[in-house]
Amino acid sequence: YGGVRHRNEAHAYREFLTKRVEALQGVEVPPIEEPTSIPSPVGKELPELSIIERLEAIQNDPRAGFLPATRREANQVFAWLDESDIGEQVLEAQNHRQKIAGGGGNWRDGIRTVESILYEVTDYLVNAMNSHKSLSDLQLRLTEFPNPKVTLAEEMGEQHPAEAVLARFKDISEYAASGKVAGLKRLPMRTREDRWTREGDGPHKRIEDQYTAKEPKPAFVKRIAQLPYTLTIRGARELLSKALENEEKRSTFMLEQIDIIRKSLANKRLFANVVDIADATITEHRRVS
Repeated sequence: YGGVRHRNEAHAYREFLTKRVEALQGVEVPPIEEPTSIPSPVGKELPELSIIERLEAIQNDPRAGFLPATRREANQVFAWLDESDIGEQVLEAQNHRQKIAGGGGNWRDGIRTVESILYEVTDYLVNAMNSHKSLSDLQLRLTEFPNPKVTLAEEMGEQHPAEAVLARFKDISEYAASGKVAGLKRLPMRTREDRWTREGDGPHKRIEDQYTAKEPKPAFVKRIAQLPYTLTIRGARELLSKALENEEKRSTFMLEQIDIIRKSLANKRLFANVVDIADATITEHRRVS
């Protein structure tokens, strides 16, 4: 039905079909009308959505409503929203990996794929929660400064960890709106991996963004360092409000995805370890929040 550019029409038609099936099965449902606008399946398939279009779709979807920190995160979030069932997706990933590795004899490879997906979603969750914490601390600090017209550098002097998160949100917001960032000759959403091993149990790597990485590239270090000299207290307060909401929605979404994975695998004995990891993650992060 015209590809993902017609998401609203596709969802409307899906709901219509569901109600029609229920009616055929004898389930009592309210009167239904066929959607007036149904994209035709005939014709050339539309090209894949650009990253800008994906960001717009994620921001406008009430199930998400945030800007991801990296392109990789954006692509995964978009896929989850498009399919509406991350549980089915992780099982498909497991089956695909198992076939590549040689069939049933290599079931552990498939399970490891599911574990990796879970660890990656946890990376996004941890980053969102840590980002929210540092932003909240900076917001509290700014209440000490009565003059809204001076810059952060003039009032605070020293750098604050939240400035990296603010710079990320500011740049990605600009990138989502126009496809470029003034003064930055690099992609702000490029994904980074901090990998320490390829073998053994537990996570093997951490997914990072360019701004809050353990060791940011020089261009982004410079970008973050410039922010307090160009952002006034008033501007920082306005940006903080939007960035805090973004990270709150982002962390809520990631926690929900982990819970969906846990529930989808709860009755499958092969995935008992994955369920335990998900349980521990949910318990820990709900305690912290």
